[in-house]
Amino acid sequence: DVAQATCLIQPLTSLLGMQEHPIIDWRFIAWINQHNVYGYDLGRDRLLHTSDDMGVFLIDNLTYASEVTIDYPYIGWIGFAEDSRVYLCDLRQNGISGGCLSGDTKYTVTNYTSLKSNLFIHDRHIVWQDYLGGNWDIVLCDLRRNGLKGGCLADDSKTFITRDPADQAAPSVDGRWIVWE
Repeated sequence: DVAQATCLIQPLTSLLGMQEHPIIDWRFIAWINQHNVYGYDLGRDRLLHTSDDMGVFLIDNLTYASEVTIDYPYIGWIGFAEDSRVYLCDLRQNGISGGCLSGDTKYTVTNYTSLKSNLFIHDRHIVWQDYLGGNWDIVLCDLRRNGLKGGCLADDSKTFITRDPADQAAPSVDGRWIVWE
C-alpha cells in the first residue's frame, strides 16, 4: 500500500533577517534569527503562554546564538555572551525559572571558556564537541545528575568522553550510545 500525504506550505514567521538552523522535535520547532533563538509550537498550545497569534515565541536574545537543538521538552543552544557557553531551557517550565520564554531564566550548562560546537540533546543527555586544551573533544552531561558529577548545571563537572590529541567531532547520542567522528 502507498499512502499519499498532503503538504501545506506556509511561513511560520514574518521576522526579518535570515531564519537559520531550523530543527524540529515532536510539535516544536526552534531556529536562529539574527543570532536570537526562536521557537514555534505547531499545536499552538497555551503551554507557551504567548500572545502571538502565529505561535512564535522568543527564547533568547541575550546571547549571540550560533546553533540550536531540540529534544522535547528541552531546547539547547550555543551562545556567546562573554564567551562560548551551552544554554538550555525546558518547555514544561515556561513562565518560571528554567522555562523557554524570553523573561525566564535559562540554565547555563557550561561556565568555562572554550569553543563549543555540534550540540545534540536526546533523552536528558546533552553532548557537544568542545575545543579545550588545543583540540576538539566530546563532552556529555546527564540532566538526571544535576547537582552531581556528570550533571548539566553550570558548576557540575562534565564527562569528557574523549581526551584525544586528534580532533573528535559531530557527536550524537541515543540514550545508550554515543557516536562521533
